[in-house]
Amino acid sequence: MAWQELVYLFDGESQLLTTVKRLRKKLQATCLYATGNSDRCLDSFLETYRDLESNGGHMSKPEAVGSFLDNIHNPDYVAWKAAIKLHKLTLDEHVLQFRERADDVNRS
Repeated sequence: MAWQELVYLFDGESQLLTTVKRLRKKLQATCLYATGNSDRCLDSFLETYRDLESNGGHMSKPEAVGSFLDNIHNPDYVAWKAAIKLHKLTLDEHVLQFRERADDVNRS
């Protein structure tokens, strides 16, 4: 909150909105492809999501979950994504399930 107030005080609301827009774009562009590293992708997604939240950029929990799942383009996760979408889990629960699936993929 203090950081938001300082940014707003010195840079104005337009800078804060620009930061939020940039973070939303980065969040939507954080994707996992077949050649990508699942841990790095997940860490980048979560870091950007937390930055967005701390800068006052509201993203609903279902929107965050949808963005997270939609950005997984690795064919090793197709069946997992179809199954996990049927459950109404929180983002944290999806992350835990993703880590378990990533461990299985990395082992095989």
